[in-house]
Amino acid sequence: MARWPHLQRRETTYYFRRRVPADLQAQFGKREWVFSLGTSSPEQARRLCRAKSFEIDEMIARAELLGNDRPPEASRILTADDVEPLVAGYVAEQLALDLIARQTLRTPYAKKMAATVDDDVNERGEDLARGRFQKVSELSDELLARSGFIAPSDDEVRSKLSWSLLAARREVAEALQARSKGRHTPTPTLPSQTASHRPTGRTVGDLIKAYTTVKALAHGEDWVSKRYGHLFRALTELLGPQTALADVNRESCRQIRRLLEQTPTHASKRYPGKSLVDAAKLSALAGTPAISATTVNSYLSALSAMLSWAVAESWIPTNPAAGLVGAAPAAVNRRGFREPELQKIFDDLRSDEFRPWQFWLPALALYTGARANELCQLQVGDIVTQDDGLWLRISIYDADGRRVPWKHLKTPTSERKIPIHPALIGAGIGSLVTTSANREHRLFPELTGQPGNYSRKLSRWFAHRLDEVGLLEPSLVFHSFRHTFKTACLEAGLADSTIRALGGWARADIAEGYGDRSPETVMRRAISRLTYGKFELPKPS
Repeated sequence: MARWPHLQRRETTYYFRRRVPADLQAQFGKREWVFSLGTSSPEQARRLCRAKSFEIDEMIARAELLGNDRPPEASRILTADDVEPLVAGYVAEQLALDLIARQTLRTPYAKKMAATVDDDVNERGEDLARGRFQKVSELSDELLARSGFIAPSDDEVRSKLSWSLLAARREVAEALQARSKGRHTPTPTLPSQTASHRPTGRTVGDLIKAYTTVKALAHGEDWVSKRYGHLFRALTELLGPQTALADVNRESCRQIRRLLEQTPTHASKRYPGKSLVDAAKLSALAGTPAISATTVNSYLSALSAMLSWAVAESWIPTNPAAGLVGAAPAAVNRRGFREPELQKIFDDLRSDEFRPWQFWLPALALYTGARANELCQLQVGDIVTQDDGLWLRISIYDADGRRVPWKHLKTPTSERKIPIHPALIGAGIGSLVTTSANREHRLFPELTGQPGNYSRKLSRWFAHRLDEVGLLEPSLVFHSFRHTFKTACLEAGLADSTIRALGGWARADIAEGYGDRSPETVMRRAISRLTYGKFELPKPS
């Protein structure tokens, strides 16, 4: 089974996994396709994998046919009226590609279709009858991205799109079945892509309102407020909400940058009711520290993203903030923990004084290298039992391959599976998975927060813990466990590709150079080599 292209098994379920061609990654917005085939049968998995490979081949052919150098469509919110033409375009493209393939590849293609099309009709009919939205999740994302639409996963219109695509997939399969049996099936004309009219004379206030709406649909209002709050205030105070976007120029953006550079940390708390301009003046008199250069750059990047969105919407011709973000050195040079420091941190964390998560999250971070939020958002089902032992799954999908809307990862390469270190097993990690019968429950439900930001309580507690044990260097934070893990990997002599795969620093083929040994075997042996000198996790009392 390991030699079957694009097919993988996770626990008892088979998954399809395939890289997106490098020259098409920007168009598809991802580096690879990964999704569950929903079966534990090797034979059915091979059949589904073959069908999915053909479907992906069609998507690639269509992308190459459309061209990779088109300017992106303007982002706009999907409405019910947009669904029908979008789906009609999909059907037309599928049948057009089939016709081209029959005319160019001829007999080999016709034989391939004849061998699979009956199964496709039955399977897609069953998908429609059972409402298997996960079967069209990837397709929905691709169509929305290519057409310039935005639709959250829980949106009612997105649900309508999913139903329509399930029906369209069956319609396409039936048409291909008819062609395979010699019946004439015409190819519909592709719907015309007419540019929608957009009003001119947009203002700074219009941009803030529209961009807030778009981002809130995807991430929630709290996320928008946290990421863009100071920027929106700076735009409103310096430029004014009624200022025409056409009048915002390079110097306007530099004014925003200068104000942000003078903005004190925790400005709203230190100077409640004051404008950012007044807060900056009071801060200068009081000697209050300003926000870091890294934070300033994050706001400037957000400003550039906003203005790029306005360009895509044809509100302005160019982005005046493009290239304004400069390289800023980190405010603090983070480092990993040393052996005596680990001893201080973990010394009494298993006592009744502390909650279980206050021990397990630092322990998991030390022996997996996972980021704080990756650990805080874990589900019970993310601790996986396999024949060779326990594994930790870092994923935005649940054990059945369904997208979990409240899970977020920093990058696509963060999606990974890590073997559980013997030290964690010896410390009793197996007891965690018996605390809840439902594998969809969060492993650490005490850590509340917004999706993508469950680690706030952990970060605050851990900062207090470091102060408590006398580790006062600003270079030491919870993320230092990740530095510690990487250093241990290097000291253990692990291959660079293995280190990157374990930590999610980059997608890597760790099977390269390992002969017949499977990647999982390589990772299991690698993780067991990690040590931290004489330090040992405290055992359960």
